[in-house]
Amino acid sequence: MWKYINVCGGLQHSLTCFGANLSVALIVAPAMCVTEPKDVSEILSTIFFVSGLVTLLQSTIGTRSLLRTVE
Repeated sequence: MWKYINVCGGLQHSLTCFGANLSVALIVAPAMCVTEPKDVSEILSTIFFVSGLVTLLQSTIGTRSLLRTVE
């Protein structure tokens, strides 16, 4: 049962990330005076690429702190 809950949670997270990335690109592009669809698609593809890269880094390296406390 817990596997299905994890799959549904992962799907929900992916759809939320997709919508958030899409809305950011569509809101920011007119503010940057970008009106050509080709330029908007380049912004959108850059956002998705960087989002995937950061996800890959967080899943492999993790969120380790670079600053360590000295005891």
